[in-house]
Amino acid sequence: MDLTNKRFVIFGLQGSGKSVLAKAILRANPDHLVYDAMNEYKGYTRWRPEHPNSLLELERVITDIVIPKRVPLFIVDEANRYVPARKSLPLAVSELNDKSRHWGISWGMIARRISQFNSDITQLAHYLFIFRLPGRLDRRILNDQIEGLGDTVATLPPHHFAVVENGQGYFVHGPVKEGWM
Repeated sequence: MDLTNKRFVIFGLQGSGKSVLAKAILRANPDHLVYDAMNEYKGYTRWRPEHPNSLLELERVITDIVIPKRVPLFIVDEANRYVPARKSLPLAVSELNDKSRHWGISWGMIARRISQFNSDITQLAHYLFIFRLPGRLDRRILNDQIEGLGDTVATLPPHHFAVVENGQGYFVHGPVKEGWM
């Protein structure tokens, strides 16, 4: 899968395989930066925030590093902390969401639940990678986007995930394991 100049989001509960998939994507794209709020990406090019819940720090990384240096791949882990549902996108994230493809920047966000995440990003993402989400609200949101998607991800086996491309249909892939891809 070519993620060049693409936006993507990885969703899933703790232990579902989100970080394993993200690490595979990072390995396949050695020129990257990962915003590592939980110190999970040792061995990768990463920014470890001094204040992991600080939106201001994330915005500074985007405006001072990612955009001016045109980082080819940028991933934000624990993104639900910075772009929650029903809140306006922070300016730097909005700029990235609107203009990244013109700058040659691929970027992704990793979050637990779609119901807790900003829909401006999910609606414009080229790819959604969705691990098991059994919650009723997550199921409803996903079924509203694509018929049957919420029901599918609610019952996925461990480490399997659904892939949605450009909001058009989906397929199930997995299982994802360490060293995969």
